[in-house]
Amino acid sequence: MLAGPASSAQASCAALESPDPFAEVEQSSVAFIGTAGDGALSEGALVSPAVFTVEHRLDRWRRTRERVRTEITRDPSGVIGWSGNSVSIRPGQRWLFLGERRSGQVSATTCAGAFNTIVDGTAPPTLRFPGLTTSATPAWSDTRGQRLGGEDGPVVVLPHRARALRGAGSTAARLVHRGRVRTLHRSKGWWRYPSAVATDQVVVATKNGFWGAVIR
Repeated sequence: MLAGPASSAQASCAALESPDPFAEVEQSSVAFIGTAGDGALSEGALVSPAVFTVEHRLDRWRRTRERVRTEITRDPSGVIGWSGNSVSIRPGQRWLFLGERRSGQVSATTCAGAFNTIVDGTAPPTLRFPGLTTSATPAWSDTRGQRLGGEDGPVVVLPHRARALRGAGSTAARLVHRGRVRTLHRSKGWWRYPSAVATDQVVVATKNGFWGAVIR
């Protein structure tokens, strides 16, 4: 994610005890990464609904287009207004968007407020490991470490002997062990995974989404 107007998203949803970007996505009824198309504008922002072309789904839906409610509305007489409970979106912006479907449109939800913002899938964090000079660049992934869209490319491998990592801007991390998710805890700046074995996936969350790599 580059930087975005997420703070204007005020729609209610079930509050989480603590901000967890993984739970925020997995508990949303609609979650996708997509790019806003052209449409009617007011001061450069799209009038509701903004039509998104979906690049990657992080939910159970299969739709390739989504109509998203923005903060700018137009009534039947053509009068522009502001809803005060949604988001400001401009054409060409790529978003990681969370919401719920209402009357054929997706309305924003924020929960912990980690997402509903502009994303950049070309900005992975560099992962570093205590006591090692090697580093790794994880792949843009879903919340379980699977590459988005089944993208081709070599598997991103973490050093087998490493049992902790850090990545700039990481806000949460998890280990996927034989299909089961284990939350990683940060100690002295390092996400620690002492019980990991080969083939486990490590996934870190940043403001740009999720990034996965496998232990080999």
